[in-house]
Amino acid sequence: MDSYFLSAYKNWLKDEGIHVTLFIPNGITVHFDNSTKNYINRANNTTGTYRRDMAKHSFVMTDNGLHSQKLKALETIEEIEENE
Repeated sequence: MDSYFLSAYKNWLKDEGIHVTLFIPNGITVHFDNSTKNYINRANNTTGTYRRDMAKHSFVMTDNGLHSQKLKALETIEEIEENE
């Protein structure tokens, strides 16, 4: 899909928008680059990562949502530090 959705010039005052739903099969790896941080919405993930913070990370689709081993490890380290 192109980076931009284009509409005719006559429509410039119509506040048009587009919503895209991606269905990702289990086991597929997805990487969100920095340009996606303003577009990610309703992305279920196993680490509770806020949608804008998902940019610049890779995730694997699981039955429970998108999973990042790197972010899960950071979450575990934070939990250990809080308990000390």
